[in-house]
Amino acid sequence: MSLRTYAADEREMLLVFLQRQRDQVVCGVADFPEDARRVATPNGLTVPRLVCHLRDVERCWLRRWFAGEKDLAAFGLDTDDLGVPPTPDRVPLPELVEAYVAESRRCDEVVAAHGLDDVAANGRHTLRWILHHLVAETARHLGHLDLLREAAAGGPADGPVDGGATVITPAPAVRPRTGASPR
Repeated sequence: MSLRTYAADEREMLLVFLQRQRDQVVCGVADFPEDARRVATPNGLTVPRLVCHLRDVERCWLRRWFAGEKDLAAFGLDTDDLGVPPTPDRVPLPELVEAYVAESRRCDEVVAAHGLDDVAANGRHTLRWILHHLVAETARHLGHLDLLREAAAGGPADGPVDGGATVITPAPAVRPRTGASPR
């Protein structure tokens, strides 16, 4: 999708922004080297886990909580969770991306059948609120994806931790010397 001057109603804009974020996730992992997939943040987030999380977030918000499909696994996203989260770190990235794209399409069907002011089956949020939330959540995780890609490419990363995963460590803060004038 190209950047251009775009005039549309709120619904179309929300859907365009969400799809743009989704497309950036897919592009961001398209050429991610399989041997770098174990690069992780200090809390254990890897590219495979990030893709699965985004898939699960869309499924839970749009199909489970909004549309009321209660038999869907939430994998830690709900107090009445169903299922045990899979271990995505061993699944090839193309398969994970395919599952994410397929889930996004199923979620798009739910969105297409409802108005922005429709309230979720759980009674907590409107579709408008959920779409805004999904745009923000996906964008936030795109930042994490950027950091993981940087670390995989030789950015600021430490050695092996936790069974060979590379953990990204924050760079030490640079503080001005006492008495030094800012430039």
